[in-house]
Amino acid sequence: PNGLSHDGPSIFYRVQPMTAGKHTLALRLRERDGDGFDYEKILPISLRSGQVLAVEFHAEKGGFVVK
Repeated sequence: PNGLSHDGPSIFYRVQPMTAGKHTLALRLRERDGDGFDYEKILPISLRSGQVLAVEFHAEKGGFVVK
């Protein structure tokens, strides 16, 4: 990837099957050394059977974008 210290974007894709119903989604990202996270978002979600949830990260938009 162009990221990983080359100052370009890193792109990855992961499928995480989840059951329908209520969940708590915790998204955390650390860009720098040290403790804690640079970006963090915790939110309740409710999924329907067959629903697809996408998460993107855009630092210029404030971090995680959930669609």
